[in-house]
Amino acid sequence: QVGSPLQVSPGYIRFAGTSMAAPHVSGLAALVLSLHPNFTLEEVRTIIRNSSVDIGDPGFDILTGYGRADAGQAVLLNDSPCVAAIKYPLPGQEITSSSNLIVIQGTASCRSFHHFTLEIGEGINPSTWTVFASGTTPIKGNTLGQFNSASVTKSDFYSFRLTVFNSAGKTFRAYSPVLFLKDLHTGWPKDF
Repeated sequence: QVGSPLQVSPGYIRFAGTSMAAPHVSGLAALVLSLHPNFTLEEVRTIIRNSSVDIGDPGFDILTGYGRADAGQAVLLNDSPCVAAIKYPLPGQEITSSSNLIVIQGTASCRSFHHFTLEIGEGINPSTWTVFASGTTPIKGNTLGQFNSASVTKSDFYSFRLTVFNSAGKTFRAYSPVLFLKDLHTGWPKDF
């Protein structure tokens, strides 16, 4: 609309959010795949995340995710990256299970794999992390570790962080903030 505060010049307007980020990231994914047609989806995702410019709170944060995509840096990453992916629990998932044992599923793998750690921190953007599981064997789409949620004493957001280390010491991370609901039980309240 002419005269709109979003108009930056005739025929161009300013937008923000996922509606604008999605086409940029899709284009970047296509660019990475054109250079590395044998990369998996998770490897492309890792390249994009690890080449991003951190613009918010340090590391992953709820407002800016992994940061601003940087195509110039993404095309410079030529090696197959380590994959750090948490597939369960999903980001934003509510955990109300009466079972105290949460099985963390995902992938920690690469050609130059060294080890991985699983950590938990209180809040969506934790300032401190506690390691609760680790491993020296690559894992693809399976159990990464188990977290005993009995140590969670109140209903609140907590974040899981998976860090994969390659043999050169480079790190690759994935995050999954979840909501623990400690005073609820599975199936409650029931619909009558």
